[in-house]
Amino acid sequence: MDYFDTQELNCLFLMVLYLDSYFKLEDAAEAEASCQLKYDLYGTQAASIALSTTMMYCPEHIHNLSDAELKDFVDDQLAPILIAHGAKMEQPSSVVWWIEKYLKVGARLQKLSDGLAPNPNEQPDEYEAYKNRPDWQFIRDLTFFFSPKYVVLKSVKLGRKMEALGCGDY
Repeated sequence: MDYFDTQELNCLFLMVLYLDSYFKLEDAAEAEASCQLKYDLYGTQAASIALSTTMMYCPEHIHNLSDAELKDFVDDQLAPILIAHGAKMEQPSSVVWWIEKYLKVGARLQKLSDGLAPNPNEQPDEYEAYKNRPDWQFIRDLTFFFSPKYVVLKSVKLGRKMEALGCGDY
């Protein structure tokens, strides 16, 4: 708790743990060949998304920070933890474990957002602005997974996938 001793760091800690587990569940569902198991995994994903709303107050707080406040949070609270990790400074194994999850979730989000990037051939200015986004924007991207818009859209999408499988009781 010496490392995650603020409201924002505690929230970031929870969001990363949740998303790491959720992405594993998502990968397991997509890799599953059995129709019934895939159906069950989609259902588990839907339940996980519903449960994420119990912690929505936390990401909402971070989402509502101004860009300057979010930058200050990253620079003053998060960066020292990540810099210490990069410099191989002594940290408790639980902090190292979390940082590895944070980096893994960040890589996953980068892949997702690369698919949403403007086409550099059609919109070079927008593409450059997108690619040069500040580091704190990653935290803003994390909060999207806990927004009502994401929860509703993803829940509907999962329901459609379950129905399209045609092997469950849906």
